[in-house]
This record gives sequence, structure tokens and C-alpha cells, in this order.
Amino acid sequence: MNKTRLYCAVPDCKSKASVNVDLSYHRFPPIDKYNVNVTNYFGDVEKVDLYSQWKKVTNIPNPGPNDRICSQHFTAADYCRNGVRNQRRKLKHHAIPSLHLPIINEEKHETNEKRLDKVKIRAINAETEHRYENNVPEPMENDIEISKSVQSTTEAGENFEMAQMVIEGNAANILPKVSMSEDVGVQTTIENDSQDVGVQVQSGELAYKFTDFIKNDAQLRTMTGIENFEILTCIENLTLVLYKSKNDLTVRMSLRDKIIMTFIKLKQNISYSCLSIMFNCYTSKNCATIFQDTIVLLCHCMKSAISWPSRQEISRNIPLCFSNFTDVRVVLDCIKIFNQSPSKLCCELVTYSHNKSSNTVKCMIGVTPAGNISYISKPYGGCVSDKVIFEQSDILNLLEPSDGIMVVDGFLIDEIGALNKWKYRRPLFSKGKEQFEKSEAILTGEIEKAREHIERSNRRIKKFKILSNPLPYNLVPFTEEIFTIICATINLSAPLISNEKFLNM
Repeated sequence: MNKTRLYCAVPDCKSKASVNVDLSYHRFPPIDKYNVNVTNYFGDVEKVDLYSQWKKVTNIPNPGPNDRICSQHFTAADYCRNGVRNQRRKLKHHAIPSLHLPIINEEKHETNEKRLDKVKIRAINAETEHRYENNVPEPMENDIEISKSVQSTTEAGENFEMAQMVIEGNAANILPKVSMSEDVGVQTTIENDSQDVGVQVQSGELAYKFTDFIKNDAQLRTMTGIENFEILTCIENLTLVLYKSKNDLTVRMSLRDKIIMTFIKLKQNISYSCLSIMFNCYTSKNCATIFQDTIVLLCHCMKSAISWPSRQEISRNIPLCFSNFTDVRVVLDCIKIFNQSPSKLCCELVTYSHNKSSNTVKCMIGVTPAGNISYISKPYGGCVSDKVIFEQSDILNLLEPSDGIMVVDGFLIDEIGALNKWKYRRPLFSKGKEQFEKSEAILTGEIEKAREHIERSNRRIKKFKILSNPLPYNLVPFTEEIFTIICATINLSAPLISNEKFLNM
């Protein structure tokens, strides 16, 4: 096409190459070649085709091969800087026209939110009329015409026509008539009812959130596993800093609702479809995305609740059952988390446990004598032994010489323990004996009694049903985040041991 015949295809733009020689004219981008991030009506950032976005903002439904957009509709930041004067300017691949665009008819593009509000108001009015019709006695002769007008609006056929008009954006002509008929009808009958009806009509949106029904600490603890609302607020405040830095544009759910929904999923393992209904998400897929994003944020904020205490802190908090093991600094065990069978054979081999005859993920957990979780390892496949997990974990850098370690039978780490001068407290083996000697039996019983703390801690972890049931394979990559959040929540809960059962009390 001859350059002098070029013109801008944007409606109401009069730019022509023969007249405006200083302007540049740009073709539409190829179809389905470039994607751009655009914020939609609900505040979510979604990827759309660049060609479709050009069509939308320029209001050109079917652009032809010769249609051009002049440079008046782009900002200086939309162009590449080549550093050469008098050279043809080139647009960036993701540039979108943003200046001097045609004005779209607002009536034709009325927002979904306004339409929904009008439908809700119409539903409230219809319900009010129905209540009034059932509760008001026979009208007087002067009120017959008014009551008939109210009753007629509650008929099914009229409601259907009103719903159609609301959807088409013409509810403005109907709603005043309904409200007037209600006001007059109620005022001519019962004064008390007119006050109640007035409140109902003018209350606006009456939608409740699921979180509004969690009213006390016991209900919060049952649904989420969080001890009380103070801890929930603390978690929310810690997460808010990182949440803002992520530039999350999802405005349909507040951060508090996202945190509560995530903990409900961890504690009750409710399906995403059910959660999407409870928290008014768009779809179950959106709910799953919110859950995965939130557990990453919560893991970063809550992992500080799992800390390695000093020797002095351990010595100040020794329970009575550890009176003979005051040198023990940590009690170790491995928790096995069942997961769904993976589709790839290599993953099947890594996660399959011959002891459990199932696919599992293992995490090593360390508990102090007082019952607090002081260490968790990275997750490993179910085929890995407890000894290998211990040798590859960074707990080796935390333990000091002469520290005592209480373990179960599976931790065969005598060699590395002797090398680092650690003391081991482990149930004794009979080694071919028919029975233990009296001293050996007493020692083994005391060790088993002391190890009850880590068993109680494990039972608290298993109360979160997402770990007590087979973990979906798409959540296996988030095992570390999920396990960290649950262990941190347990540390923030009520202590395992009461105060009167400590040596110093």
C-alpha cells in the first residue's frame, strides 16, 4: 500500500500520512503470537492475546490488512529506543494503544456488579411484597387499588418480566414503582411492619461471608486448628507485609479470608469445589490457585515459629519424665505422609515405601523435652531410610558435643554419633535374650515414657486431615510448605505439658 494513502483506523481519529507526516503508522500485531498481562474487571491479572486487546481498546471489530494505528495513540514508553535520529520508530512487542481512544457507550457496557446489585434489590423487594401480602389483613375500600398493584408485582409472570428488564439495564423505571407501592401499602395498614419493611428494602446487599459464622475461639480451633483469634490476627499482620510486596490484585477475597480458607483446607481437607462455594470464589480452580499461593506466603511468615532452642532454654524447661535424661536436647522421629501414586515411574520408585506398601513422603521432626517442635527436615521419598535423612539434614550443624539425642529404633546412627560425641537414648534391644534384666527393663520403660511427647506431637500433626489422608499428587511439591505451616501452628497452640509437670515448678 502506498505510504501516502495510510490513515489511522481508530474511530474519530483524522490522522493521514499525506497530512501528518511526523506520525508513524503501525499494523495490528499477528493473531495468537503475543500475550500481555491485563487486569480484568474482578481485579485479576490474566493473559490475553495482544491482537484481541488491540481490537478491544480501539473499538475496531474486524481490522483489515491495511488498517493502521497512528502514533498518537501510544505513549513514549511504548517505543524502543534505538538511539538513531530520523529512523522509523518501532513499537515494543507488548505495546497497547492507550491514548485518545474512542469512548465506549456506558449503557451498552454496564458493569456486572451494577446488574447484580439491581437483581438483588429486585429480589429483596419481591420478598418484602410477599411478606406484606401474607401478613396484612383485608384492605379498606380506599386501599384496594394500592394493594392490587402490590400483589400484581409479586406474580410470577411480572417477576419474570422485571428480571428481564433488570438484566437489560432498565430497572430504573421499575424499582421506584415497587418501592412506592410498598411504602403506601404498608403505611395504610400496620405501622410496625412498615418500619421493618423499610429497613429490609434499604439495607442493600445482605450477603454473609462464611467467616462471619466463626464467632469464638472454639469454633476457630475446630475449623482451622488455630488456637484463638489473637493468633489469627498476628498471622494476618505478619503475612500482610509479604502479601503487599507480591502485588496481588485479587480483590474478591480479603487476606484474612484467604488465610482462613487455607487453614480450613489443611485442617478439614474440604474439596476445592466446596471451598469455592463457602468463600464465593469464581471456580474450584481459582480456589486451588489461591490455596497454593497462600501456603507459600504463610510458610515464609510462620517458619520462624519453629526455632532451635539453646541449652539454657532446654535446661529451664525439663519435664518430670525427663528427670533421668536432662542431657537430651531433642527427640527425633520421621513422619510418613501418604500421597497418591504418581504417573511417572521414576517418581514411583522414589516415593514407594516397602514398609508401608504405598507411596509416601518422609519428614524428620525434632521435638524438645518440653514438647515444642524445634526442627523439621526437608521432605524425602518414602524409600529413603531414617539414617540417610539424618545424615543429610542440617541438624548436624545444630547439635553440639555431649548433646543427648533420643531416637526410635530406626535411627541406626551410632557411628556418626560417636564421631561427634553425641549421647544416644534409644530403647534397648534384647540381642537374643529371652528377657531384659531389671535395670534394662526400667531404663527402656523410662525412655518409652519420655518419648510419649513426640507421639503426642505426631498425633496433633495428624489431626490436620490433609496429612492423615493421601496427599494429592499436585500438592506433593508443596509438602514442605504444608508441613511447616502445620508444625508452626502446633507450636502456637496450647502446650503439650501442663506447668505442674516440670522440674522447676
